[in-house]
Amino acid sequence: MDGRSEDQSGVRKTGLFGKLIKATVQLALIAGVGYGTYSGIGFLFRDADGKAGFAPREKQYTVQTQIADPKALRQQIDVFGTVVAGRSVELRALVGGPVKRVSDNLMAGSIVRKGEVLTEIDGFNFEGAVSEARANLLEAEARLAEASARIKLENTMLRHAKSQLDLAIRDEERALSLVENGTVTGQTVDARRLVTSQRRQAVGQRERNLEIEAARVGQQEAVIDRLKWQVARAERDLENTRLRAPFDAVVMSETVEPGRMLSVNDVVTSLYDVTSLEVRFTLSDAQFGRVSRDESPLIGRTIDLRWRLGTELYERTAIIDRVGAEVASDRGGIDVFARLESGTEASALRPGAFVELSVPGSLVQNAVRVPEAAVYGGNQVFIIEENRLKSVPITLAGFEGEQAIVQGALKAGDEIVINRLSRAGNGLLVVREGEDSPSSGEEPSDKVATLKPSGHP
Repeated sequence: MDGRSEDQSGVRKTGLFGKLIKATVQLALIAGVGYGTYSGIGFLFRDADGKAGFAPREKQYTVQTQIADPKALRQQIDVFGTVVAGRSVELRALVGGPVKRVSDNLMAGSIVRKGEVLTEIDGFNFEGAVSEARANLLEAEARLAEASARIKLENTMLRHAKSQLDLAIRDEERALSLVENGTVTGQTVDARRLVTSQRRQAVGQRERNLEIEAARVGQQEAVIDRLKWQVARAERDLENTRLRAPFDAVVMSETVEPGRMLSVNDVVTSLYDVTSLEVRFTLSDAQFGRVSRDESPLIGRTIDLRWRLGTELYERTAIIDRVGAEVASDRGGIDVFARLESGTEASALRPGAFVELSVPGSLVQNAVRVPEAAVYGGNQVFIIEENRLKSVPITLAGFEGEQAIVQGALKAGDEIVINRLSRAGNGLLVVREGEDSPSSGEEPSDKVATLKPSGHP
């Protein structure tokens, strides 16, 4: 038993020692392979000076650029506006009566032309009123003619009476001269004096008759003037039975049908002038200040208008016509009205259309228009000099949508970086989009470090 235990113990010791030696050999082999691999890589990737190791490279960024061209720029302010009717009218019945006829175009949205008859009221009573007024006028004119004839007659009779008075006066004078000679008696002289008196009285009567007839003529002329006005009013009432469009217009609403009884001042239809559309938009205090900054007047400036109707885009121009009378506090600015110029799409535009506008602002001298992303901190942009960024201080003159107008020390030909860089700063290495890496050998921006062959075989 004891011999067998000693043998087993010896075998176990020998097995453990063998395993330990085997593990040691394996570790040595692994270390040797690792060292050989490292040495081989170091040998293969040595630099020109024979120094082994990795060569870290400077990170570079790809940028988009814009060539600076400083010049005088007019700011464009993008706002929204609403098309409104510059001239509209609510037509009412001018006379009362049953509607006899309605125009086929008198429907909401239809276009009517100037002078077109929109509605017609039965004119029977008005035609009768015209006939009566004209008859009264003819009667008055006949009476005037009669009075004028009497005046002529009185003038003739007055001339005869004056002639007879002259004869009587001369006869009386002869009788007086004969009394002194004793040829005629005093009774004869008295008779001649009586005749003279009668003739003088007749002349006075004719003169008074003439004055009366002249007054009657004036009275009749006044009657004729009144009757002429009555004729004109009757004719106008007859004409007003036909309600006509005052200008080329679009019908906004209508409330009549044939047979309806209209009273004076009843609303018939509402129209707006198709050639007098305006666009109303609101400028904030700051925007109004910018558009009014330079010497050129705001009134008369041309603005661009865009109206999107489904997939169609209508482009028009308008001319600023006037500025609102007061500040629109509910909209936080000042209302401005621009008159739309006539064009082929005039019939398409309607009041209430929501449109986009580009309003010319003030003129900015020595300015450059760049994307808003090119401005850093609101006071600088970056340009490229020898493939590196350089900061240039600028002043923001305003914005146009996603574009910024800047002034500063930019010179013609400067390359402005227009895309946003998170680590933008002076001296940052960059490469222009679409170009190869710089000639100095720096690597593209998507590689931080690479290995460089040493040139050994």
